[in-house]
Amino acid sequence: MKATSIANHEKTFFETGRDSDGKEFVLTAKTIAVKDTNEAMLYISCRSKNGDASFYYHEKNPKTQIVLHHTAGYLKGDVAALSKPNYRVSVPFIIARNGKFSICGPLLIGHII
Repeated sequence: MKATSIANHEKTFFETGRDSDGKEFVLTAKTIAVKDTNEAMLYISCRSKNGDASFYYHEKNPKTQIVLHHTAGYLKGDVAALSKPNYRVSVPFIIARNGKFSICGPLLIGHII
C-alpha cells in the first residue's frame, strides 16, 4: 500500500466499522473526563458487533507498568489481528495515524502490567 492511501484506508474503518477480515464493530464516539482538569478526552469505543470477547482473558490483575509499542500495520488489519476469536492477544487501546484514540476492550486486558 502506498503511504498516500493510508489515510483513506483507515478512514473507511471509522466509516464502516469493518476490519480487514470483514468483522463488524460498533464504533461510538465518547468522552472521558481528564482528572483534576476541566477537560475531556474524546475516544472511540470499539466493540465487536456480535459481542465476541474471546480475544482477551476476563481477569483483572494489578497494573504497575504501561508498555507502549508501534506496529507497522494498518488500522483495519491491526483491529482484525487483535480481535481474532480465541487468540487472546489484544490491547485495550489503539491510536490510529490520524490521532483517533480507540478503546477496544475492557481496560483490564493487554499490555498494562
